[in-house]
Amino acid sequence: MRAKEELDRIDPPHEVDVYTFAAVEAAIGRPVLAIRALEMLAPNGALGCEGAKLLIELYARTGQFERAVTIAVAYRQILGAQACWLVVGAAEEAGAVQPARHLASLLGARSGEGPLTVDPLSCGTAIG
Repeated sequence: MRAKEELDRIDPPHEVDVYTFAAVEAAIGRPVLAIRALEMLAPNGALGCEGAKLLIELYARTGQFERAVTIAVAYRQILGAQACWLVVGAAEEAGAVQPARHLASLLGARSGEGPLTVDPLSCGTAIG
């Protein structure tokens, strides 16, 4: 809660970084608000690697694997193949087979790599 209190002290409030706001909201158990904040950045490609990872994680946590895959597809260049293969695997396990196959086909066409493990805190190298 301390992080939320610190964010609330920032004046003017519009100076709060969207990623930081979303990370705090997610940490205090408000994933829907965090998703809404990050989604404002998604259409124009402004999420960045860490923002995309957080949004994918939040969608996965809330059972929205199709949307998680959609974000991975859109941000696959900055996420890197290894991180995207993790999304493929998680989506398949959750039953979102068609979206997972779509992402896998894009990765296979570009990278020639198969499923791998990756440090979830690091950003991958660009593909393609």
